[in-house]
Amino acid sequence: MQSDKTNKMLVDSVRLQFGFHTVLQSAFLTAESGRVTGVLGRNGTGKSCLFKCIVGGIRPQNMFVRF
Repeated sequence: MQSDKTNKMLVDSVRLQFGFHTVLQSAFLTAESGRVTGVLGRNGTGKSCLFKCIVGGIRPQNMFVRF
């Protein structure tokens, strides 16, 4: 019997600034267990910074994470 419940990671309200430059404002991401999740965007839009915030490499001004 399979469960309808899936494991998810929810990242919401990410806000990151370097000085007066806002890199991320209200960024969010939802990723489900067992599924590939991608983040698309142009160069310099904060994709790498978002993942660095999630793994703890950069401390954002605001971030909500739930597993």
